[in-house]
Amino acid sequence: MKHPQINHKPTLALLLTALLLAQLAAAPALRAQAPETGAESPTPQAKRGTPSVAFGYQPEGMTMWDPWFVVHEGQVHMFHLQRLTNGSKRTAAEADHIGHAVTQDLIHWTEMPLTVGPGEKGGMEDMNPWTGCTVVKDGVFHLFYTMRGMRDASRSSYGGGGIQRIGLATSSDLIHWQRYPKNPVLTPDPRWYVHEGKPEPSNKVGCRDMKIVRDPAGDGWIGFYAATVPAEEEAEAACIAVARSKDLLHWEQMPPAFHPKRYGEVEAQDVFPLGGKWWMTCLTSHGHGNRGGFSDPNVVRGTIVAVADKPEGPYHEPAPGYAILGGDLTAGNTVSTVEFEGKRYAFFQEGQLLSPPMELNVSSEGRLRLMWSARQNAWRGESLLPVKLPAPADLLTHHTGGVTAGKWELAADGSYRGKSRTGWQVADLGFGAADMEVEATVTLKSGVAAGIVLRSDRSAPSAKGDFVFALDAKDACVFGASLTMFSPMNRRQFKVEPNRPYHIRLCARGSRYQLYVDGELILHGGFPKEFVRTQPGLGLFVDRGETLIEKLAVYQQTPSPAMAAKTK
Repeated sequence: MKHPQINHKPTLALLLTALLLAQLAAAPALRAQAPETGAESPTPQAKRGTPSVAFGYQPEGMTMWDPWFVVHEGQVHMFHLQRLTNGSKRTAAEADHIGHAVTQDLIHWTEMPLTVGPGEKGGMEDMNPWTGCTVVKDGVFHLFYTMRGMRDASRSSYGGGGIQRIGLATSSDLIHWQRYPKNPVLTPDPRWYVHEGKPEPSNKVGCRDMKIVRDPAGDGWIGFYAATVPAEEEAEAACIAVARSKDLLHWEQMPPAFHPKRYGEVEAQDVFPLGGKWWMTCLTSHGHGNRGGFSDPNVVRGTIVAVADKPEGPYHEPAPGYAILGGDLTAGNTVSTVEFEGKRYAFFQEGQLLSPPMELNVSSEGRLRLMWSARQNAWRGESLLPVKLPAPADLLTHHTGGVTAGKWELAADGSYRGKSRTGWQVADLGFGAADMEVEATVTLKSGVAAGIVLRSDRSAPSAKGDFVFALDAKDACVFGASLTMFSPMNRRQFKVEPNRPYHIRLCARGSRYQLYVDGELILHGGFPKEFVRTQPGLGLFVDRGETLIEKLAVYQQTPSPAMAAKTK
């Protein structure tokens, strides 16, 4: 397996790393002592080390999900699950491995050699491994993953692999990985959890998605995994189990750290400190057997939040059913975080890509939030605003039947005022791009809703086929919807107060969008396939009311060159 050669200006750290890797390859005896290991994990020989230049990372020929991170020598290494995209030239054997990428700035990622794949056929881990975590101890990287085997048949949608276990692989260089020969290192404790001796009726045993943090009270570690407790109904069983370890090999299990008794499943958890508390995020959805868990009825799949005073818990939801991330089925999922350069950043699966980085903070009311990160400015290109803003005479007001409703005015200070007494209205601004970032301050002076429109064809006289993003005071939500029928619609609960200015930032990149209100990610998802931007443009929106839209800024979004790396 060839090592990637990073093609950028060398730094002392990188030179030392290269020297160290060369020494390790030439003299294995110099490597840090790992736990007793077995054979090196077989990894298909593949051409890797290629940079990603999309708006978000995607492995070559793969879609990805469930990322997790470890920081090493000023770089962030990401590991993730993956599967082949349609038409991919890569192999199924590659897709069955845990993927690996690296970055120096959280924007530009370079794909690295594959890590752990299935074990020997007929064993307890001959299926593709599932989600885990990576930590470093005494110079050795410990990659924990979910073991699954075809021999553990399940009478549920899992097929094989119904009985899950936590496995371990170690590495001294993040390239070569060896399975721990005494795997599994952890299985559910029968004192509290559904276990192999008495599985669920479908022959399933939940033991997956290991997440490990250092114990701040000592020199050990605290681990969390998705499990179930014996219960009559599914929503009463789902929990996050917790265990302690001194050496990452032997674990003392405890009662659940988080047992909400309101979700059919909680999984893909992350645990981290922020603002003097310990936080846990978990993925759940309607498809897990309970559609009554979210406090926002618009969410069908989302990431919920729990908080505790100690890392081991117990955790509780400060606002039951609150989803820090969620929406319709185009929305992203599986929030995973990393502390880097003094800030806590969050990522999630966004379609087939890794999302852009967002900052995490806690509001004055104690609510965990996903916030805009200035690191995304790396994609900001030239300003698209004309030197002279379109005057009212240049504005095209239109409705589905060709009858205009209301009017727009451009003030001397560059602000727009829109008014419509009886219906909704779109004003075309005559410029735009397919990939763009739009900033504005929107004040709904009165009425129902106001916002921004992405035009599919700015030469068209009708708004049919356009896509609107709006603050809606009547329905207390933020929504994105296709015009002219406002369907499909993706929306999240949000209280909109009349005469209050809201700073909005809309990022439209490729097939995805993100809408931030006052810096917080409120709405995100994927455009419908019908939204085809032939002559993309920008417009303004008002619905049965009066609005003020000011401080407009519009930028081209351009993927900047990634950290170049090639494998010969």
